[in-house]
Amino acid sequence: MLDVARTFSGHDRGNRRGFTLLEILIASLLVALLASLTITRVLGTSTRVFDHTVEGVSDLLIVFAQRNQFSRNPIALRWDAGGEQGILRIVSLDRNEDLDDVLPVWKIEPNLPYVVFPETQVARLVSVTADGEVADIAEYPLPIGANMPRPSIEIRLEDPNGQIHTVSLAAHELAPTIAEGGSAGMSTRLPVDLNETGQRWEEW
Repeated sequence: MLDVARTFSGHDRGNRRGFTLLEILIASLLVALLASLTITRVLGTSTRVFDHTVEGVSDLLIVFAQRNQFSRNPIALRWDAGGEQGILRIVSLDRNEDLDDVLPVWKIEPNLPYVVFPETQVARLVSVTADGEVADIAEYPLPIGANMPRPSIEIRLEDPNGQIHTVSLAAHELAPTIAEGGSAGMSTRLPVDLNETGQRWEEW
């Protein structure tokens, strides 16, 4: 008599087979390729967001320098907590001349630009320095008096790869410089009294 159960069992075992080594290698390569494409796209997006943030900080310092020359009220750089990380903005001192007993306060002007920082993994504000000294602009805004000398300002940011980028605005410049690394090579042009240096009558 024919053993049906044994026949079918043997037939099933004959048709069943595992993955070959070549198939496993191909599948692994496809998974690795897809993972690398995804990581590259994510890093590329983060880099673009960081570059946009650096450009925003540079534009903000340009407005800051111009406002310092033409504004009648003192202005300041301030760091406000908000969003994933925070907002870097320019604020102006509001002096209420009608009320002598009211202290002036820093106010946000809607027509002034600001920079919203993304999460810290994409762009992190490392430090802000004025004439080489670290300024805590979250606690105390960095003020500049109207038509008064401006300090040299450096804003350091960290990119997704851990590299430091420095946006620098020298004291007598209207446009900042951007450099990758610890320092941006600040402009060395400083005011000189030509009478004191004996260069009053030199030809320029």
